[in-house]
Amino acid sequence: MTERSDVLERIRIREVLERYYYAHDYHRFDLLESCFTEDVKATYLNGAVKTSNRAELMESMRSPASFAFAHQSHNTSHTNIEIVGSTATSDTLVVIFFAQGKAGAQIVVRGARYLDKLRLENDEWRIYEREHRSLWQCQIPELALAFPSTSKS
Repeated sequence: MTERSDVLERIRIREVLERYYYAHDYHRFDLLESCFTEDVKATYLNGAVKTSNRAELMESMRSPASFAFAHQSHNTSHTNIEIVGSTATSDTLVVIFFAQGKAGAQIVVRGARYLDKLRLENDEWRIYEREHRSLWQCQIPELALAFPSTSKS
């Protein structure tokens, strides 16, 4: 692989990872499903959730427990990608915010690590193995939205 094509493939892999975060945050299951191979093996929450194919993974993702918060946001800290032929690995740290959207509730802030294995299928990178590790977590009070006054006195 040339240096230029290596850079392009890294961008294409990042697009899959970012599509996953976007789709998860906005409950876009059609996009979420497109990130994974049919035979994906996945573990989430330090092994509490294990799936052995895409159908099981999507069923788990659609469960009410998976979307217990009104709002969530995955924020990528950094990603390391290694490509070998038509397979790749990625190691990504994220900070995830989970909010109810109402004053007085608690916002959960979680640090997580995603360890992924990807492969090319029909010229598309897809995740065929995923390990999600929760690393740390804290809670902070959610406040009512307050904006500075725009009226001129």
